[in-house]
Amino acid sequence: MSGDRSWSTSGIDEKALAALAEELPASEVWTLLLEIVDRRAARRAPRDLRAQWAHDRFTQPAAIDPRRMLAIDAVLFQAATGFEALELSPLAPLGVCSRMAPTSQRRVVSALRGTEVVADPTNVLALECARRLKDDPAKTVRLAASHRAVRAQPAPKGPGYAQHFRLFCLATAGRERVDHGFVVEHLVEHIQTHLAALDRLEPNGYGFVDRGIRVLAAPERAGAADRIAARCTGITVVRDVLEHPCICIRENEEDVTLWHFRKRARSSKQAKPSESIRVTPAMTTNDGDVARRWCEQGLGLVLRSEWDAAAAVARGRLRRLLPQWSFGDVPAVALTPARKGTTARVVELIRFLQAGFQPRAPWRS
Repeated sequence: MSGDRSWSTSGIDEKALAALAEELPASEVWTLLLEIVDRRAARRAPRDLRAQWAHDRFTQPAAIDPRRMLAIDAVLFQAATGFEALELSPLAPLGVCSRMAPTSQRRVVSALRGTEVVADPTNVLALECARRLKDDPAKTVRLAASHRAVRAQPAPKGPGYAQHFRLFCLATAGRERVDHGFVVEHLVEHIQTHLAALDRLEPNGYGFVDRGIRVLAAPERAGAADRIAARCTGITVVRDVLEHPCICIRENEEDVTLWHFRKRARSSKQAKPSESIRVTPAMTTNDGDVARRWCEQGLGLVLRSEWDAAAAVARGRLRRLLPQWSFGDVPAVALTPARKGTTARVVELIRFLQAGFQPRAPWRS
């Protein structure tokens, strides 16, 4: 699928859209949006509110008992005594995620008055660190926060999953020193703080089996990574070299530099351990065919759908890596006109397509 979203503005004159998006002062846009929301809210009846409360994934309460969550927070902050605790606002400046990290504004719940609902409190802590360093550049700033974040990408369906969840995070900022001395010292401090928090939680009935640390770094940062690994004592530490160039495909407004891996289980009842790795792309494109051809030319690793890579794998032009891991299924979506009911023709087309994947997908035949 492409990232084309022209349908979202198809009913708006191009000049009006340009004025709203780029030309009008921000204060006038916020005022206009407030007027629109005010009018829409005035038209809502109590039954509309009840219906949204029952079905809207953003408004559902969390599954966890808040008393348990408060107890966990207390333990976490006890482990972070070297950090100043900060209670963040539910709102942050508009763009604090999409402009400070490789993500899309559509994965964030945007609000009015130039704000957005906090989706990643670490970005907000980074802003506060920058403000304090501006006042005192020689200072080392250490901040901790536990905050309920809201994200717009669909959450997995199942018990315990929600669009909002609590995150405990740390942030340290200051002047870098020779040979990445600042990063090494304070990243180790963060690791030790998180491990201490897990130690404190275990007597309260929480288990963290097979704890370990993997330190990844590119060859030019190997020295700093080795020092970090050496200072992480009392736990299994794996030191790997991050040396494989990666090719990323930018489409569908996704966070394409975060690759998710899930261990293949021997049976459907077994838990499937998962890992996520942030990659730094050597090359990016918005064309999947181009990315696959780059990979065939030996220019890097690419995360690609099985159906797209199957022929090249069969010809020996590509080789599958990490066969014991899967990367998540991606659904095939049929887009039909937005109207009540579905025509018999569309129903038959969908059935025909579904039958084409039975008993197995064509590329696996």
